[in-house]
Amino acid sequence: MKRSKLTEGDASVLRCRAEALARPLTLDRDQVVLSFVVVRLGAERIGLPIESLWGAFYNVKLTPVPQAPRWLAGLAQVRGELISVAQLGHWFDAPYVAESGALAVLEGPRGLLGVLVDEVLGFVDFRQDQLSHELAATLGSTGRPIAAVSSDLVSILDAKRFLEDPRLIVDDRAEV
Repeated sequence: MKRSKLTEGDASVLRCRAEALARPLTLDRDQVVLSFVVVRLGAERIGLPIESLWGAFYNVKLTPVPQAPRWLAGLAQVRGELISVAQLGHWFDAPYVAESGALAVLEGPRGLLGVLVDEVLGFVDFRQDQLSHELAATLGSTGRPIAAVSSDLVSILDAKRFLEDPRLIVDDRAEV
């Protein structure tokens, strides 16, 4: 394969880009950067807080649980752990995900909980000033566990609220 030579203009553009990428990120002292893994759930993008994420997996076999609520997709064994798997779409009024989607496993005070998502899109950092809590409060009033919404419309999961939701406890008195 023959390489074409760069013109001086092309080399200058590439040099400027490399210098810009090499510059360290500078933030004001009061700027807090939060990290998330962004997943797709239907047409919606949801940010899962990194500190609550135990892992994300594809090709995980689910075992259905007889007479379980519809939102409980089943049980999965991941890295030697038996994990309950919920349909995150139930809490976001989104279509339920097929088993062929991805499994994001969240860790909370009650242990591990897997949630089915369509796909994992990647990692992203947001500064605090890029997140709107007012819009999240409006959406949260509909029952969605949203802590914030980013400037590019990624809904940030309120992992604490979601993982402590009493509806996640299934027993003989649970509403189906």
